[in-house]
Amino acid sequence: MFKRFALWVTAVLLAATGLAMAQGPIKIGISLPLTGDFSQPGGAAQKGYKVWQKIVNDNGGLLGRQVDLVIRDDASDQNTIVSDYQRLITQDKVDLVLGTFSSLLNLPASAVAEKYHMVYVEPAGGAPKMFERGFQYLFFAQQATAPHQGDQFVKWVLSLPADQRPKTAAYPTQDDPFTKPVIEGIRQQLEAAGIKTVYQTTYPPDTSNFDTIASAIKASGAELVAEGAVFQDGVSMIRSFQKLGYSPKVLFETSAPSQSQEFSSAIGMANTEGIFYTVSWNSQLGTHMNRQFVDTYQQMYGAGAIPAEDAADAFASAQVLQTAVKAVGSLDQTAIKDYLHSHTVPTILGDLSWDKTGAPQSAFLLAQWQKGKAEIVLPREVGLHLRGGQLHPGGLDRGDLEADPIVQFQRWYQETLSTRIPEPNAMSLATVDSAGQPSLPPRGEPADVPPALDAMIMPACPSAMRSETNPSRTPRKNGELTWGCCPTCRKDQP
Repeated sequence: MFKRFALWVTAVLLAATGLAMAQGPIKIGISLPLTGDFSQPGGAAQKGYKVWQKIVNDNGGLLGRQVDLVIRDDASDQNTIVSDYQRLITQDKVDLVLGTFSSLLNLPASAVAEKYHMVYVEPAGGAPKMFERGFQYLFFAQQATAPHQGDQFVKWVLSLPADQRPKTAAYPTQDDPFTKPVIEGIRQQLEAAGIKTVYQTTYPPDTSNFDTIASAIKASGAELVAEGAVFQDGVSMIRSFQKLGYSPKVLFETSAPSQSQEFSSAIGMANTEGIFYTVSWNSQLGTHMNRQFVDTYQQMYGAGAIPAEDAADAFASAQVLQTAVKAVGSLDQTAIKDYLHSHTVPTILGDLSWDKTGAPQSAFLLAQWQKGKAEIVLPREVGLHLRGGQLHPGGLDRGDLEADPIVQFQRWYQETLSTRIPEPNAMSLATVDSAGQPSLPPRGEPADVPPALDAMIMPACPSAMRSETNPSRTPRKNGELTWGCCPTCRKDQP
């Protein structure tokens, strides 16, 4: 009897396998700007999609079928991208579609997908117009729409002491449906906070010489410059600033600085220092599949290569579509759409969810170039002070703290674990000197710690985080930092 049952199961499995093979691969149609003005981010997005394809296919495919990406080049042209998606859907007969780069191109492309009732998950296109059309099949796979992309930057500016806060600001932006609302959102919030606008302009996408604009900004005396830049315009603006010898106290650009290797090569690594930008992703995030994404990217495109943000956004878009397809167990577009409208999806960008218009409901990260590296500044729970064992500068605002200090330290401990530091075994809260260095001494040396801070120096093990008088702590000896650990670990930590 058992033998006949085993043969029956084997026959069913073989039949299912044969059915999947007979159906052939799942075809996913994509049009990207591989040439033209947006070729830089378009090429990065293509890499992100291909990394996702490799991971999926190496792990059995989607619904038991291999994935085939049908990618066309829209040449950064709105008319071409409409033709591309029409052809992908009606002639190539793709099973699924994924989006392209920029609101400029996603606006017409998503309209084609909506016409054919196909789910359209797009990696880069947060302009308000995207979500004002009542589309049901559209989903933006980043954390927030354009008007809210600069919120974290505004938060940082307003967190500065009044005597350090910029008093004047300039707002140049490309005439782009994504960059304009980002800069407008920043301007409105900073003006409301008392920061005076001394210059603003909108320039055409094909602008190549920024000397005149840069000269006007310098003449305005702006202490803060927030530019709505895609890539080349951001690079060219900085080059014009360099020619003039002008360096604003604070410089923010929307997208250009996020293309790390290309950006630093274009303006010189030394000239990246201090530049702010908002970003959806960081290679060190402990998010769903992030390590696998980075490792596979480096296998495909070179050891040590760091993916561009646009590659990560494309990968996340494919993750969103993959999760929904697996959850509903089919390629039914209505079921996929309904699933995404009612579920949160884990991605390498973090957890994503959407309102009824397809607009995401989270917040971007604020990044800054520091000593040749892009570091996350806000939110503070993501922009950890510790990365890979190195101490990085940061602040501490009362509004960011938990009411219970024990809960706060537990949160910091979990954040530290997410960075994959090997065996984190201690954490300290310290004041800093004029150079920004912590007041705590090197390990094993005597410490001169104010009593108020002394009470907050604790072993990192969560089981030991009970109270300042935890009996498992070894008493302080002659000012040295010497601790015993909790009964859970039963080992001493310096």
